[in-house]
Parts: sequence; structure tokens; C-alpha cells
Amino acid sequence: GQVRRQLVSLLDAFPTILELAGCPPRRGEFGRSLLPLAADAKAEHHDAVFSEIDARTMVRNDRYKLVMARNGDVLKLYDLETDPGETVNLVGRDGGDAIIRDLRQRLLRWLSETPTDNTRQCRQTPANR
Repeated sequence: GQVRRQLVSLLDAFPTILELAGCPPRRGEFGRSLLPLAADAKAEHHDAVFSEIDARTMVRNDRYKLVMARNGDVLKLYDLETDPGETVNLVGRDGGDAIIRDLRQRLLRWLSETPTDNTRQCRQTPANR
């Protein structure tokens, strides 16, 4: 087996399946096929990955992980190189402000690049209960 160090996301699964099936990528997909990583250990992939759960948003790059509340409050910052278990929150510590600023900018860029349509909410009907 082989290990890859590039950042990947669950969003990469669908583009990978499409490529394996010989289908063209769909416009508007936020993920990328994982097949280039399988073929080349040095292939570039994501510079950061993102997650949104409840009222929190996370951005992670190759070294740091930032968790923010939906209102913009910074909740957590971890140095995954020195603290892979995420036990030391760096918010409010020396040197954290520049890292937070950079990750926040990357998160804002991602949010602007990945618009969502919240106008159509899933409603329960007798057919989908």
C-alpha cells in the first residue's frame, strides 16, 4: 500500500467515480477526482479542505486547522504538525493572529467560490417520510 499526504475531501468521491466511469466532470462540482493522486504521489490536489457542520465552519490546510462559528467568531486553532491530537487551542496565543487571518481569508474565498442555493429547502411530504 501507499500513503498520500495531499489533502482530500469527501467531495472528491463523486468526481472520482465519474472519471472511473468515463464520464466528463460535472460543472459546479466542488471536489476533484482522486485518480491523479493514485497515479502520481506528487500530484497537486487541494491547498485546503473545508467542512460545515451545524453553526460551525472549518478550514484546514497542510499544517493548521481553524474552526469558526457562523457569526465569524474564531473558536479553535490547532497546529496539526506539533499537535495532531488537537489538544492545544492556539486562539489568543502569540503568533496565532496571522495564521487566523490567512485561514479566514482562505475560508472566505472558498465560501464565495461555492455558492449554495438555500431557497429550496427539503420539506417532508408523505412520499419521503
